[in-house]
Amino acid sequence: MNCFYIMYNLTKNKSGFTLVELLVSIAILMIMSSMVLVDYNISGRNSALLLEAHKFAGDARRAQNMAIGSSELESTGSVPIGGWGIYILNDHTYYIFADNGNEEYDVGDIIFETIILENNVVFSSTSVNKDIVYLPPDPRTFINGKTITNTSQDSEITIVFASVAGIKNVYLNDLGLIDIEN
Repeated sequence: MNCFYIMYNLTKNKSGFTLVELLVSIAILMIMSSMVLVDYNISGRNSALLLEAHKFAGDARRAQNMAIGSSELESTGSVPIGGWGIYILNDHTYYIFADNGNEEYDVGDIIFETIILENNVVFSSTSVNKDIVYLPPDPRTFINGKTITNTSQDSEITIVFASVAGIKNVYLNDLGLIDIEN
């Protein structure tokens, strides 16, 4: 009788999943993994937008440092008389250029480097055809050919980047500050 009782208890107390429990567990795992994938895609797009904004800010600092350091053009071996600058050509391209002395970008300037935005990030339409020129040795800052003073309303410029993840602003002012909005 003891043996029969033991066998009965073993078959009665089976531990395991029923089909319903297994389906519920799979559904929960699928919902959680889809939430992780959606968050991963959004954070990837945010990272791409932030990366392009930082890359632009770095290039603006590089142009500024080239003006301060009186960097020479490799092609001519001379320091550009108008300093160094950045010009936003269209919604996805900008130049680092050597200015010819008129404190704004024009056909007489030498393009040092062409940079193309990546990862489906673009400049907003308000940022296109803007130029920032740093005139050595201070460097004095010119935005679209106008010198910037502390009393001027145009003492800073905002460059707006846009993507499916949103927008990111880069601020440049007359004191040389280049800041990315968080």
